[in-house]
Amino acid sequence: MHSYELVQLCLFIALLAALTKPLGLYLCRVFDPVGKTFLDPALRPVERGIYRLLGIDPRLQEPWLGVAPRHGRGMPSPCSHSAWSACC
Repeated sequence: MHSYELVQLCLFIALLAALTKPLGLYLCRVFDPVGKTFLDPALRPVERGIYRLLGIDPRLQEPWLGVAPRHGRGMPSPCSHSAWSACC
């Protein structure tokens, strides 16, 4: 292994270690339903527009099997004859 390859490997590992904590905190806020990120002011209107276009109520929690077929391919929801029918 040449010295420049070793330096490149060390820099990559240092960069990876330096980005781990900030990216982890950002992802924690992204996946938190009430979490706010620095991109929210720009992307929140786009997200609301997509929800409105697809007819999704973001306040309802739906199983992914109920959302994916209905909005992805226009197929009926697989939970239409179950207890989930109120939300699907």
